Amino acid sequence: MREFKSKVEEIIPAEELLFDPTPGFGEYREFLEHAVAHPAKMNTKLLEFLVKKFTKRGDVVLDPMAGTGSTGVIAALHGRNAICVDIEERFYKWMEEAKRKVEEHQTLAPKGKIINICGDARRLSKLLEKADITHLKMGADLILTSPPYSTSHNTAESLERQRRIMAERWPGHVGPHSLLNATKYSENPENIGNLPHGSIDTIITSPPYSEGIGHKAGPRASEAYKWRLELQRRYTETMRSEGNIAKLRHGDIDAIITQPKLHSRGCFKIIDEKWLRKRYLVDKKTMQEIADELGVSRTCVRNNIYRYKIPVIEQWQRHFDGRFCDLEEEQQQILLGTLLGDANISRSKGSKYHQLRLCHSEKQLEYLKWKIFMLQEFFKAEPYVRCDGRGRRYQVTSVSHPIFTELYNLFYVKGKKALSKKVLDKVSELGLAVWLMDDGFLYGANKKKGWKGNLALSTACYSRNEHELLVRWFKEKWGIKAKIHTRSDGHLELHFPGEASRKLKKLIAPYVLPMFEYKLDISRSRSEAKREYWKQKKEKPTYLSEMLKVYSECFKVLKPNGLMIVVVKPFIRNKEPVDLPYHTWLLMRKVGFKLEKIYKLRLKQQSFWRILYYRRHPNVPRLNHEYILICRKPLEPLGG
Repeated sequence: MREFKSKVEEIIPAEELLFDPTPGFGEYREFLEHAVAHPAKMNTKLLEFLVKKFTKRGDVVLDPMAGTGSTGVIAALHGRNAICVDIEERFYKWMEEAKRKVEEHQTLAPKGKIINICGDARRLSKLLEKADITHLKMGADLILTSPPYSTSHNTAESLERQRRIMAERWPGHVGPHSLLNATKYSENPENIGNLPHGSIDTIITSPPYSEGIGHKAGPRASEAYKWRLELQRRYTETMRSEGNIAKLRHGDIDAIITQPKLHSRGCFKIIDEKWLRKRYLVDKKTMQEIADELGVSRTCVRNNIYRYKIPVIEQWQRHFDGRFCDLEEEQQQILLGTLLGDANISRSKGSKYHQLRLCHSEKQLEYLKWKIFMLQEFFKAEPYVRCDGRGRRYQVTSVSHPIFTELYNLFYVKGKKALSKKVLDKVSELGLAVWLMDDGFLYGANKKKGWKGNLALSTACYSRNEHELLVRWFKEKWGIKAKIHTRSDGHLELHFPGEASRKLKKLIAPYVLPMFEYKLDISRSRSEAKREYWKQKKEKPTYLSEMLKVYSECFKVLKPNGLMIVVVKPFIRNKEPVDLPYHTWLLMRKVGFKLEKIYKLRLKQQSFWRILYYRRHPNVPRLNHEYILICRKPLEPLGG
């Protein structure tokens, strides 16, 4: 499977490090065992290597996000002076405990001193100035830190949802020490680790991304052969021409060794039956994956499956195999609301079951991705661009599934979407909110009266009888008086005048996403509300914007020609790797650092939950390395 490679390796080739994992802090456990509960412990062998290689006895090592205080412990035991800073009161107490143990420990060589400070790294220079540290008058010799990661992969809502799913599917594995029972990195709202990741484009404009290239060895390859391919991979990284044969994928060793007898009979290619049964039934490969592996068409694979009477695995059987009533309540309501709105259901030619199709404008791509995440059991593909008369739009189609056939029979009559009381009775406040986010708008603005408008639903696809049904349903179930409005083109809309708008807003406001709050703002015009939303979003702090402040402060307190070492690892968001090492380098370059060297530490172990995630999403690139960026502060400012 494809291994993720950071873009920083395009700047300077990375040297790979191989250290064994140090669970519980390894040989430094006696100094740090009280901090074993920290959610992101650094490999102490790596830390010792960096301290020894880049500092000498008597140097000052500063860690602005010290966490457990392991940097201070290792630096002091090797004769370096250490300053550890952290915003968390709990972590500060851990650092003080580690300091006490180091001071009590007897050593032959003189130990360094440890100074711990509880404070925010975004105000590092003021913290150090206030502390009045004697041996820091000229600045730190080395800054060494591993910053916390953003919460984009561990929000409270996503953790709760994952916990429910795991408890249902693997009840024996969700115990008190499960990853899913973890909370946020910190309960402190000021902690950078609790901020959303944000976009690097809001900080620095970065060039377009280019995939890593090179060959890979198969599972049966010898160690010597794997090493030779690794050297080839490093060599081919320098090749950028699209036509260069050296860039082509090497292939799967297993597929080559057990290559089926593939020969043609007329225009029909025959695949070996035993090999095909193993790939399709045992390895659970799709027809398209087998076709790509053999370099043939999907039709060829399908014909061979029918030829050998191999039982066909329906696409839906590879995903969620329950009924609509088996879905979580929020998933049911999202499906109902989106089908009342913009979504539609259809069946492909030759398919047994129906598919759900979602389509939204480019401005609503964030909303579309939210739907895909909430219904991730049914979506395998990513949204693709579709240009029509209404401009650039994003569309995505689900897998074929019995649930969508069930919903098709519920929503459609003779191939046309139709409303019924049976459908409406299933809709709750969340479903109503999704419908409004899809089709809601504000109408009736009057600047002279200072009246900004009321809520309305675009319901042009429904008949007048169905509109009358909607009016009765809103009145009977919600106590809201809706009104049917005929547009100039003859199409109908559902309006909620005055008090009805206020009741509807109160009903659905808790479920409406922030980007659609302008649709509920009946005290302001749509354009005013939109402008305010995007202004707040731009001004709201993110992980990247706040880390820029941290690196700027580090640049201030570091000696000229001093080094800053950042240990950082990419992470997965929406099934795509986020290149945090490259983003980190862009931030450091912006404040004036020069990149001098890159290490990458191979992670020899993956967590149980990460293994399960890769099994569920086999196409997601593997994150097998932690990156160490060695940056230097120039003697003179860049460009000076």
